[in-house]
Amino acid sequence: MDLYIFLQAKASQSISFQSPLNDWLQQHFNELVIYDADQKSASLHIHTGIEFIKQAKKIILHFEGDEPINLGELPKILETIRKRKTSTLILHESNNQLLMKSLKMIKGDKATDNLKEAIKKFLTPN
Repeated sequence: MDLYIFLQAKASQSISFQSPLNDWLQQHFNELVIYDADQKSASLHIHTGIEFIKQAKKIILHFEGDEPINLGELPKILETIRKRKTSTLILHESNNQLLMKSLKMIKGDKATDNLKEAIKKFLTPN
């Protein structure tokens, strides 16, 4: 399975309950599993994300974050991706320094603009 993970580390009032790309992803990649979490997500929800990561063949990690925000249990997801060494595309819109350090440890392609084009290229077989 291919997995899209949308993580947010923001002030509570700024958190959206789905990725801004959800509708587009469902329209173009209907087999893609979509998972989202934020810094206040419950341990059980984080564990579900980790299980998805263990099954994924390709991972798109999309992260939005503000400074300074505690990342909560989100580093568990990042660490699982880092250890898994699955083909990964990292989309980040963040100025959270702790997050940026964590993302540097994950190997994969990175994109900060033209996100839809980067996703198409990553998920479409050659």
